[in-house]
Amino acid sequence: MNAYPFTTRTGPQGQVTTSPAYRGTKTNAEVFAEVQARLGPTPPTIENTLTTFHQVVIDWCKQGWKIDPIADLLGYFFTCGGSFPDTTFQPSFEALKIGPGIHWGEDGRQRSEDDMSFENVGHIARIVPVIFRMTDNWTGQVNHYTAGKSILIELSNRSGRLEFNRANGSKVEFRKADNTVVEATDYGAPGATEFTAQVPAGTTGQLTVIVTMMINGSLRSGEASVPLT
Repeated sequence: MNAYPFTTRTGPQGQVTTSPAYRGTKTNAEVFAEVQARLGPTPPTIENTLTTFHQVVIDWCKQGWKIDPIADLLGYFFTCGGSFPDTTFQPSFEALKIGPGIHWGEDGRQRSEDDMSFENVGHIARIVPVIFRMTDNWTGQVNHYTAGKSILIELSNRSGRLEFNRANGSKVEFRKADNTVVEATDYGAPGATEFTAQVPAGTTGQLTVIVTMMINGSLRSGEASVPLT
């Protein structure tokens, strides 16, 4: 069996990235002949024909072949796109991030486009920090602060790649009733979903807590629905 062919190139940060180097494209006639050969004298059924077809697609795609769109509907190929610090890496299925891909035939695209309707079933906002509890570390009271002391902030986020790191711009701010904003003067125990922030000394009145942190590679902000008093 042929190996899966790929090329490497140096990325903008000096890392090595991979790309497929396809051997060519298998035609419909070649696919049908291979499916027929594998079925042999077995009486064809929908199940064994479709199963054998997918086995042929996988066996050829993992050797670096593309499959022409069947009946000009959909074609198949395997992608790769691993990224590595240098060229000494050992290629593997996981390291190269091998994945299945499909591509349109003209009839397939037209069939998909014809009479296709669309329904918006709701809007999903970007993931932002969701504050579910704030505790005054000085008094132990929830949704309370003591000026010059820290509060414990706990997030309810359970999805997304979260990182609270001062070096990347993460911070906690307090918006006063007059809409002026002050930043926490100290931080402690920074974690993905739990950290402390010190309320500036001399602060008075009701405060809205705003957390800015890295989520899925970008800085995002979220504010508490309940104010500190």
